[in-house]
Amino acid sequence: MAVCLLQLHLYLKAIPDVVSPAKLEDMVRDHEFYDDILNLRSKQDNYDITDSTYRHLQDRIMDYEKKIKTDILTKSKIVISTVNNSIVQMSEAAEFVAHVILVDEAAQVPEAQFWNIVRGNQRVVLVGDPQQLPAFVRTESAKKQGMAESLMERLLLKRSQFAFIMLRRQYRMNERIMRWSSDNFYFGNLVADDSVKNLAIKQRHREIRAFPFLFCNTDSENDPEIKKMMVEKSENDSFINEGEADLVIDHLKFLLNEGIDPFEIGVITPYFAQEQLKKFRYYEFIAVDTVDGFQGQERQIIIFSVVRMNNKGNLGFLNDVRRLNVAITRAACQFVLIGSAWMLSKAKPKAIQNLNRSFGKNENIGGIRITPDDLRGQKEPEFRHYRNSSRL
Repeated sequence: MAVCLLQLHLYLKAIPDVVSPAKLEDMVRDHEFYDDILNLRSKQDNYDITDSTYRHLQDRIMDYEKKIKTDILTKSKIVISTVNNSIVQMSEAAEFVAHVILVDEAAQVPEAQFWNIVRGNQRVVLVGDPQQLPAFVRTESAKKQGMAESLMERLLLKRSQFAFIMLRRQYRMNERIMRWSSDNFYFGNLVADDSVKNLAIKQRHREIRAFPFLFCNTDSENDPEIKKMMVEKSENDSFINEGEADLVIDHLKFLLNEGIDPFEIGVITPYFAQEQLKKFRYYEFIAVDTVDGFQGQERQIIIFSVVRMNNKGNLGFLNDVRRLNVAITRAACQFVLIGSAWMLSKAKPKAIQNLNRSFGKNENIGGIRITPDDLRGQKEPEFRHYRNSSRL
């Protein structure tokens, strides 16, 4: 997806009538009136920044820049911008009225912010997935007042009054990985394209650890030492779980020893402190990030560390099950969940309970439940090839 967006950006940049924030600055410098700005800046060099003449010249420079940008925008056929970029306000000042406004990742745009984008325009197309990461707001009070709700979410509740299209065919992941997400979020409507439905790890040996959907259950009633290792710890307003991190590394070793390209592996966790653990730094060529940081990306293999393990059964961030949906749908060939089955059984969202129950059953997802001992005992992989790679 990221590669496609980069290709789209390069393609649009080459079209004369398309304006993006980066391209706008280049077009300003190429404008016939830009020499006037340079002359004014040259005159500024003769004055101190506190001088009234300097400030007067600065006002004239800003007027010229506004006129140039207005001229560019009024002659443009397509304007590309982020929601917060000043080009949005400039389009309004230039009286740029679009025939169509297309908002990507619309489910992540708070409604209050959305109206600044579409004001005065006749037609709006929203593209996004309300079942993945929601709009971001900084405070709990803002959430309680509904500020985290996007316009897309609200309109979906009134779908009979609006035209909606659901894209059903997906071209990323193995059908077994897709099934949980499809059943719990999309009414079972997702279809895996034939090109991906049977994607699998190309391992040297046929092992259970190469199965598309794995759950390593960290519960250990019979071994108090292992149980103690798997307990969460609070750190800097976040959480870590050293025992889970060790199991993540054990599976990384297995994958690397099987010849898996490390650039096709991703490690995801809901917590920043877990992502920052020093033991992951030895694997700098493997992407380790939070759920929020991984949205929009994909890997052949995703390892997910739940982190939370406490007597209250509180899953924290995962109580918003959309985060788990994001994590699982980043994987193409294999998704490995590392966490406590007991914790998952206490989860409030039914989707997580369904996920927990599905492992070990030969139906729907067809996930396999394994133990920490199934992951341990891996030899250290050879790193030199990766450390010298031109892809770093």
